[in-house]
Amino acid sequence: MITSTGRPNRKPENAARTGSVALMLALVLALLVGTLAISISSRVTHERRNDIQHQSIATLQAAIDAVEQSGMELDEKIRLPLNEASPASEADSDSRSDARDASPLGVRWIVVERVAETDASPQYQATLYQDDYPGLSIRRPVER
Repeated sequence: MITSTGRPNRKPENAARTGSVALMLALVLALLVGTLAISISSRVTHERRNDIQHQSIATLQAAIDAVEQSGMELDEKIRLPLNEASPASEADSDSRSDARDASPLGVRWIVVERVAETDASPQYQATLYQDDYPGLSIRRPVER
């Protein structure tokens, strides 16, 4: 079609191409932003998991140190609580449901015991428990 100025009217074809290019550019940009967001969140999650594991190991080592410094004979398992019960739950009752309500993590404690190895010196073993399920565990030789 020829317009009154004598030039052909190519506007509809050009508009369709421009729209397609803009849509493709928007899709590629969304893909790049999504990939970046997933990468950053994965890295943050991994770092957080490592920090929690290091804190748990430090807590278990502190529990072993506390048992060693107490000087008591360790013939049986010693259970050390980790949760701090709220004053309201202590006044009402010492039941497990109150302790579980005090922390969003549930009931947590550490069990420290002396493990006798047949071919090596005796060791302390500290295991982190949460709601009756064992978790991270470490062993350390008994210092004399």
